[in-house]
Amino acid sequence: MILHHFFSKFFSLLLRGFNPFYKAMTPMVGGVAVFLWGHLSVYIEGTERKAGANESVADHLANQPLDMRGQSIEKGDIGTLFISGKDVDLVIEGQKSNENKINLNTNATTQLGKKKASLKLLGPNHQKLQGKILVPSGMRVVIEGGSVHVTIQGFGGELSVAAGTVRISGQGKFSRFTLVAGDSSVKLHGLMGQTQVHCGKGDIQIGFIRESYENINDLVIPTEHNESGENKYISSGLRLHYPAVKININLASGQATVFFPKDLGVYYPKECQNLKSFFVPHQSKRAPYRVFPYISAAASLTLRNDANGSADGAVDNDLGR
Repeated sequence: MILHHFFSKFFSLLLRGFNPFYKAMTPMVGGVAVFLWGHLSVYIEGTERKAGANESVADHLANQPLDMRGQSIEKGDIGTLFISGKDVDLVIEGQKSNENKINLNTNATTQLGKKKASLKLLGPNHQKLQGKILVPSGMRVVIEGGSVHVTIQGFGGELSVAAGTVRISGQGKFSRFTLVAGDSSVKLHGLMGQTQVHCGKGDIQIGFIRESYENINDLVIPTEHNESGENKYISSGLRLHYPAVKININLASGQATVFFPKDLGVYYPKECQNLKSFFVPHQSKRAPYRVFPYISAAASLTLRNDANGSADGAVDNDLGR
């Protein structure tokens, strides 16, 4: 009513300057103005309602669990897979083909993130989250729970696990590995990048592979008076292209063993108590691997390489049992 009154007054004042036509045109022009304003208001209101409805529907669907049990979902923009439950018992296998899908064969409830950049698997109430997942390479997998048991079969990507009790076994190619646990048992081979282990009590065996250092273009290897023309540590050349792999190990009790590829230098503090090194070339600068331990008096850390087949052989044999 206020807008109608305003437009009527406005056009009335405008048309008073055209006295001969004022009486004839005032009703028509006023009606046209009201007609146009009414349709414009309806259009604006409808557009706002439609946008709000679309947004609320999108948010609603993103927050609703999906029934994807035993099915496949296109990876699309999904880069992170979040898995959480009170008890988790899973087999995570890397896709052996170029199929860009996430195959889900679990009893978990599936939920897609708002921006479709993440996928959440939520364990059922009072039940163990269990099953098998086939994951394309390059994804980030984050697992959280009270008790977590995970078997890795050829998965390539990033793995992060946080739980009260953790059991991990298997092998793959891990660009980053993070473990936070109260009690852990780990036998994992195929680490390549930054690694963090924080455990109260643990029995840990982790092995690194050369993968991240292979096929480096224009790699400069200093000879350092080596007749073969190769530096067996090749760390100076590696540091020109890749930052060192940083390995943090905090262990309150138990034991941890880290296996390194043969002939690659490792930096570690020699003064660290309860740290032993076997066949691992120590370097203070430009080492491909840098170990930063915090080991209590009730724990031990051992660094080994595969000089006698101890790295790949021991880890693979243990994993195969």
